[in-house]
Amino acid sequence: MFEWWQSLPQYWQSLVYQYVIGGMIFFTVVFWAVKTKALKMSSKQDRGTLTLLFFGFIFFLGVHSFWTYLVTK
Repeated sequence: MFEWWQSLPQYWQSLVYQYVIGGMIFFTVVFWAVKTKALKMSSKQDRGTLTLLFFGFIFFLGVHSFWTYLVTK
């Protein structure tokens, strides 16, 4: 089942692990914030905050992946 995982070099395993586990924590907290109305979807400012949080996560994932690719190339 996890043959693909074992075939990845260790530096990619580290990156995938960080963003999968960290992503689960991140999205759980964001879901919780929306569910408890800490982030109100009716507020334009809160929607902007949520968009910025998602963009930041994707941005750092991209930069970290690109940097890892360049270093290991």
